[in-house]
Amino acid sequence: MQKDGVPVAFEIMIRDRDEERLARNFAASLKCIGVEANPRLFDEVQYQRRRQRFEYDMMTGQWLPAAVPGQEQLNRWSTESLIRKNSFNLAGAASPAIDAAIANLLASRTGEDSIWAARALDRILLSGFYFVPLQHANAIWCAHTAALRHPEHTPLFPMFPFGFTLESWWTQGAQPR
Repeated sequence: MQKDGVPVAFEIMIRDRDEERLARNFAASLKCIGVEANPRLFDEVQYQRRRQRFEYDMMTGQWLPAAVPGQEQLNRWSTESLIRKNSFNLAGAASPAIDAAIANLLASRTGEDSIWAARALDRILLSGFYFVPLQHANAIWCAHTAALRHPEHTPLFPMFPFGFTLESWWTQGAQPR
């Protein structure tokens, strides 16, 4: 694949062997269509410095969702966040449509309005192809002793940064509060 007579090639910034495995598999798939993707391993300090300064072609990453999207969307997707060092607009998204959708989301006052505004933002982001999903885990796995118990139904969105709502777990002999 070529653009203006130049082969399409880019670097994938990675920080550990797990990311390298994903990036190499992705690069192998791209090679089938003539795109040259080169995974490059950086130590943590270099990785973070380049990420904060947006000095990369592509990087691997993950997004932890918020149960209710809100103010954090400004730092992830807004045009304004592109000029701020350390923002989380890692995809370089910049669009009046995105900015308007975020403003609409933040202005919503009812649950129904929030849902519609979040769906509109989601559709705009999906149409921009800002991310390439390399993997998806639809469950959280946790190794624990057999004496621990947890509620049959847990929240759809685990609480950051722990990944579980451990406050609701109990020991076999104890009663839940």
